[in-house]
Amino acid sequence: MPLLWVDPELFISHNGVPVYHTYIDRNMDAGRLEYHYTTDICEEPSHEFDVRDLPSYRPETEHAEIIKSAIEMGEIKTP
Repeated sequence: MPLLWVDPELFISHNGVPVYHTYIDRNMDAGRLEYHYTTDICEEPSHEFDVRDLPSYRPETEHAEIIKSAIEMGEIKTP
């Protein structure tokens, strides 16, 4: 059965850097990964990151705010 490519859902875009959700086994039907995101629409592993690895990560802070801070500090860039 052929597979149909579906672009990952955009989580946020900040200062021109798009950040997308990543999915279990790269399968949107299997569900999103809770802490992993990517800046590459093709979900290349080299552009994926775990929000918990970012210096501004605090469990009580929304992921969008943590990622925006990392983009502003140059820790996350467009591929």
